[in-house]
Amino acid sequence: MIVGERVVLRAVERADLPKIQRWMNDPEILRRIYTYRHLSQDAEERWLQQMSESANDFVFAIDTKDGTGTAVHIGTCGIHHVDWKNRTCMVGIVLGEERYRGQGLGTDAMRLLVGYAQQELGLHRVELEVYPFNQPAIRSYEKLGFRLDGTRRGATFREGRFQDVLVMSVLPGELTSG
Repeated sequence: MIVGERVVLRAVERADLPKIQRWMNDPEILRRIYTYRHLSQDAEERWLQQMSESANDFVFAIDTKDGTGTAVHIGTCGIHHVDWKNRTCMVGIVLGEERYRGQGLGTDAMRLLVGYAQQELGLHRVELEVYPFNQPAIRSYEKLGFRLDGTRRGATFREGRFQDVLVMSVLPGELTSG
């Protein structure tokens, strides 16, 4: 477990899969992430198995406490495509529970995730991709010290048209407390 100010990152368990499947089939969430297809329970189980066997991917459930102090699973995040030679990776996050968005919980989770990648895994460059219209996410990433590296013009076909993808990264010493 990785404990932050307001969230905890923990291993994803099989019991989390129905909730993750619901999130990954939510059109509003799918609009903001690179994945574009709806996922079945079987597909989610295969994904969890692949992640648990991978030496280059690390996935976490994001928990926070509700008003009564009970832990609530609100999202997932992960470190992906680790390149051990060049010490780089991609990160991603999904806050699936809408009522917990916009409260800084995603920022706290991403701070923990990047800290783990840099300090525990010894990775140098942590990067992510984000759509230009996802301004709340971009503000959160910038608050943490991510910098815009560039734009992959027309990189994805979504919602009937080609869309740009922004590439952002953070290096050791640049991660801020947000």
